[in-house]
Amino acid sequence: MSPPRLVFDLSADAVNKELRQRESQTSAAHALLQLRNELLLGQTGANVPATAPGLQPSSRTPTPPPKAHLSMRFSQPATQSQAQARPRDAITFATLLPQPKRTQAPLQVIRPVPVPTGAQKSNPQNTNPNEQCTYADQYSVYNKDGVASEGCDRCLEVAYAVLVKNHMSTHPSQKGKSTSDVLTETGHLERFSAWSHWIGALLFAIYAAVRPAVADSESVAGTLATITAWGAVFTLSSSGIYHTTAPSKSISKWTRFLDYAAIYVGLVLTSVADIAVSTRGFSNVPIETVIDIPIAGTLMVLFFLWRRFVTSEDDTWSDDNERVIKECPLGKGLFRRQHFDLNHTPLRYATSFLLAAGYFAWVPATFVSFDAPQAGLIIGLQAFGFLVLSFGMFIDRVLKWPDAFLGRGDAVVMRCEPCGCPANSHGVWHIVALISIVCTAVGREYGLAVS
Repeated sequence: MSPPRLVFDLSADAVNKELRQRESQTSAAHALLQLRNELLLGQTGANVPATAPGLQPSSRTPTPPPKAHLSMRFSQPATQSQAQARPRDAITFATLLPQPKRTQAPLQVIRPVPVPTGAQKSNPQNTNPNEQCTYADQYSVYNKDGVASEGCDRCLEVAYAVLVKNHMSTHPSQKGKSTSDVLTETGHLERFSAWSHWIGALLFAIYAAVRPAVADSESVAGTLATITAWGAVFTLSSSGIYHTTAPSKSISKWTRFLDYAAIYVGLVLTSVADIAVSTRGFSNVPIETVIDIPIAGTLMVLFFLWRRFVTSEDDTWSDDNERVIKECPLGKGLFRRQHFDLNHTPLRYATSFLLAAGYFAWVPATFVSFDAPQAGLIIGLQAFGFLVLSFGMFIDRVLKWPDAFLGRGDAVVMRCEPCGCPANSHGVWHIVALISIVCTAVGREYGLAVS
């Protein structure tokens, strides 16, 4: 028994005429929606039901009736009653597409949704959540007149807002909006990051000032240890300056570079000082085997300085989308803006990591210069400081802890409502980095004490 024959009624003139008429009356989106819902199988011509006898094998050589055929012509979209009358096994373009997982009726035909036109048309995926947010922008800083000042006044204005009190309601666009539960009324997201580095810089300044009186400061290694202590003060202060001025687009483009440059300087000084301790003041060590670390750090500082001059501040200034929580980031209190490194971000991360790890190439020299227990303790402290630093970067860039908990209101311990300075993931990274610097300093001082 052979299958029934399918007769296609195709008239080139009729199809061409209909296409031209439809093309002038509808958009591509409407045509696509109609195609998605056009029946391919499961219903015959307009006047024949889906279960027409011509499509049923009734004899050994069936002959379909003249009107029992599939039409490939465009037709008017089916009405709601016609659509409901269609069999569940009807095949349309929509049913041929991959269907989303459903808990009920997985084979249900997806009906097209009308495309809004004109002012009603919207795309939620491209909508800025801040535009629909009733919360105020507590990251930006303005003066009492609702504008940004210039020159030194701008520096003082931003510093006061970040470190002490941010009067976000001064800008006309922010009046009547709610404040964040995380930042409270006058808080700022950069406050914890700024104060944590300023306090760290103060502690290391005390250490660097007292050190010459209580520890070796005459040998090459001792002198480098003192210089490195002041280098830590410079690094922490530079980062404090950046976070204090971070809300200003024009100022932070230079203070952010200062922050990066200070980090490279600190890493270079730390590596060279620790190598001096491991080799007892570069004893029997050719200078060319040590000079590569300062050269590498200097090249990176010069590169990012050149990049800052040739890159527009408008290209690098953007929202920190990695930390923005969907729906209403302003209300979560974690919204921030900054100057990004863009495609040079991996370069900065990789070079910083390599400079920090440069000391471990001198592990064999440490075992030559010290007894095994002493060398093991020195290297152990250095390794612990390096691992702590790496883990801090992991928290800040990968885990982003405790940002999600802060956004949900769960991380109560990481908030200080009276001072308005929540400890976000970058603030936690600052504390971890400070612990790392202390560990390496203790290892350095122990090596000088037993040498």
